[in-house]
Amino acid sequence: MYLQGGKCSLELLYSVLIKLAPIKHHVQLNVGDCFVISSNETCATSSNDCVMQSECSTNVKADVNDSSNTNVSDLHTQMVSCDMSNIELRVLKFHKQWFEMLRGTSIRSVQLKAVDDVSLTFVTQNTLPAFTEIRLQGTYLTDFNHTLPPTLQLIILQEGSCSSDWLYSLMLKLSTLNHAVRVYLNEYVVLQRREAIAKDPEPLMQGADLSSVKLEVFKDCPELYETLPTMHITSLNITKIEHTDLLSQTLPLLTHLQQLRICLNKYDMEMKLPQCIKYVFMIYKKVSTSSLLQYVNNLSTIKHSVQCKMLFRVEENDDEYTKIKQDFCELKSVNVQHFEIVNKKGISRRAAALTLSATADDGDDDYDKHLLRWEGEYVDLKPWVHYCKIRLNILYTDACGVSS
Repeated sequence: MYLQGGKCSLELLYSVLIKLAPIKHHVQLNVGDCFVISSNETCATSSNDCVMQSECSTNVKADVNDSSNTNVSDLHTQMVSCDMSNIELRVLKFHKQWFEMLRGTSIRSVQLKAVDDVSLTFVTQNTLPAFTEIRLQGTYLTDFNHTLPPTLQLIILQEGSCSSDWLYSLMLKLSTLNHAVRVYLNEYVVLQRREAIAKDPEPLMQGADLSSVKLEVFKDCPELYETLPTMHITSLNITKIEHTDLLSQTLPLLTHLQQLRICLNKYDMEMKLPQCIKYVFMIYKKVSTSSLLQYVNNLSTIKHSVQCKMLFRVEENDDEYTKIKQDFCELKSVNVQHFEIVNKKGISRRAAALTLSATADDGDDDYDKHLLRWEGEYVDLKPWVHYCKIRLNILYTDACGVSS
């Protein structure tokens, strides 16, 4: 359900949430660029009123209109008494009124957006029991000194920039939440480090445990690669890679990285991974059989077992890849867990069945699926009709031929 554009009274917002509560399934309410007005302001029906779009029962709109004349205090009392565990609320424009409205409710999930330090301070100081997501816009240069809600699961940085110092301190704060948290940079620019920090030989992140923080990047930038080696990140996703040379130079320097998920146009560089890597998921638009062999051989030099997944379009004859499967099976250091060539040509005409997301299966975890979705929806829009999906467990073989 969507509320977007124009003016929106507090009474209307209360009424919408109350009417959604009894619905016997998960409901997402998205509130767009609505201007929230207080109860004592006139809100006559006009072309400036917010537009309500609903996929729920046709009775919802009528019921909301009938109850919107009730005063705010009574509506709030009624809403607090409702079981709202089925409602996920996403607010795309910051308004302080939301916190007063939702305090004391059992709402399932709340996602809010802040645009500067003032709104960010208010958001972080007025936490709600179901506060799961913060979206940040704007420029942030000084250290991140805000208290984060303990229920936070995702923070999205978009349409702006931050200093690497600010990003360092944000990651440190997130690591104290003691549960998995995703940090998603959506075409967000990481600025050069401050001169004073650049001269300091000891990284700010020295000794920090970031194993619970999952860094996801939609589009890379040169300054990001300067920043990454100074942070002890253990998980990294990058969707749109424009600086493959910098990626290649940076990966060996990520001495704590255990999980890597990236999308590449083709395998056109020597991929040296850090010795601590345990899991790699690569999506290629194009890769040759010789490059596949080279990549697997490089992984086999790491002195412990590595789980490796690859997904790429098949542009050559299937026989070429059948042969490489045989080659992999003959290697003592490689356990072929899954090797499938899929050709959907003539099988399905539904567009959804040919997206990159549709290649996901039970062997893909949530972070794999995030990468598939972002790459498929915003970067690689070409249908995935003929492709190959490989899962390998690559064992380290020592000089005596013993695998581990």
